[in-house]
Amino acid sequence: MAGVTEELIGRLEALKMVCDKLAFPIALKHDTVSIKEAFGMRLAREVKSPEPFPSFSRSLRDGYAVRSADVIGASTSSPVFLRKCGTIPMGRLTDESLPKEGAMQIFTGGILPQNSDAVVMLEDTEESGPWIEIRKSVMPGENVILKGEEVKSGDIVGSPGELLDFRNVPAIAGLGVDRIDTVGLNIGILSTGDEIVDIGAQSVPPGCVRDVNSTMLQLMLKSYGYRSTFLGIVPDDLEMLEMAVKNALPENDVVILSGGSSVSSRDFCLEVMENLDAPGLIVRGVNMRPGKPTLIGGIKEKAKLIISLPGHPLSCAIVARVILVPLLDIMIGGMELYEKNFMPVKMKCLDDFIGTSGIEEYVPVILRTDGVLPVNSKSGYISALRGTAGLGMLPINTETLRKGEEIGVILW
Repeated sequence: MAGVTEELIGRLEALKMVCDKLAFPIALKHDTVSIKEAFGMRLAREVKSPEPFPSFSRSLRDGYAVRSADVIGASTSSPVFLRKCGTIPMGRLTDESLPKEGAMQIFTGGILPQNSDAVVMLEDTEESGPWIEIRKSVMPGENVILKGEEVKSGDIVGSPGELLDFRNVPAIAGLGVDRIDTVGLNIGILSTGDEIVDIGAQSVPPGCVRDVNSTMLQLMLKSYGYRSTFLGIVPDDLEMLEMAVKNALPENDVVILSGGSSVSSRDFCLEVMENLDAPGLIVRGVNMRPGKPTLIGGIKEKAKLIISLPGHPLSCAIVARVILVPLLDIMIGGMELYEKNFMPVKMKCLDDFIGTSGIEEYVPVILRTDGVLPVNSKSGYISALRGTAGLGMLPINTETLRKGEEIGVILW
């Protein structure tokens, strides 16, 4: 067990240690998909704009395209009169350039004619025969968006590890990029424990519980851009667990063990990870609550990550959010991607958050308009996260945060 922590270490220290021991980030295969199918996936490669956007200077308002120099000082009391030189058709470039002291009617989105540099809004004008009365001056570039103003050709519009959704896909699709490379990270989930039965079981034997963790993990991972496969339930049997992990590793970059509640279950997970090729077991417990029993290991040569999560549903969910998801981010993008994505938001405590000094603690929170409330639940609860906005984080050197103080919140 050379290189294995013999005492509990902090969460961030654990992440950095795993990053170092397994040489994250790793080279990953990618899947090329249609931009229309990319929602909820992670970008594998940088996307650069093949063209400027907009590809032409266009109007942001209905009104008249003008030379700004021709309307200097125009006002309601002292209007400027320009000759109307026609109307700019939508979706087409006019063959005419704008003459000095001329104005051309233009609609929102219309292409600015040559020699014009601004648009006077329709409500600041009045048409009178061949003349357009201008009652307001405009600055160069006013009410227009210039060619390449938002995105220049070659600009980065997508970064590796970025989660694709309605906020960034339009910027990529609008530039003519219809196929992109997404992260092809394969994740397998094994549930362990004699007391675990399938969620579809109509009758649960005394002392047993349905396997809610595997479903929760799959849904959580999917929401963060990671696809996973459930590989089944393994009883508390060392040989069977070793075989299940051995069979899972060739097809999966990450194997997640959702541990049972018994001591033997955790001991078997520990032994399996100790017997892996180097470095094997890296982290044996983390100084956090809930989540102390978390085990992390891997195989550097084969770029494999194995993590054993607590069996209690609430503990499993919290460790998945603050350790598993960050590890996956580090795996594909290094500590830089983790730091970008894992950003606590400061919020006001609407009640006391009771903690214990010397350990990092996480408490589910409910969001209110003026702050957050703690949800004090036991680790075995399956409904503790319902209606919550994230996790309040009590630092290792903080015993209690009182009502009115600020707490860092890791949002879901």
